[in-house]
Amino acid sequence: MRESGTDIECGDGWFDLLDTLCGRLQFHTDLDGAPRVVALQIREKFGTLRFYAEGADEMHGGMIDVAQAMSERICRGCGGRLPCLACSRTLAALRTAGTR
Repeated sequence: MRESGTDIECGDGWFDLLDTLCGRLQFHTDLDGAPRVVALQIREKFGTLRFYAEGADEMHGGMIDVAQAMSERICRGCGGRLPCLACSRTLAALRTAGTR
């Protein structure tokens, strides 16, 4: 069994998505006696969520696939629907300020 200390490397905007995913994974485990899922790494790759876990059955895998697909439409910075103009403007302003 793996100790806690999962690497989470993504923006706060995906908190609700991850919270819901983890809740559903645990619900399936509790209700159906499915294996316990252990998150190994949670990160952003190519603008979408990547959730790497061990112990996931087919149902868990489907839930993870759906969450990863949903992340393509959710701003990782603020949790708003993409395209997120507020975060894009903030990011552009920070980049511009850094070049002066």
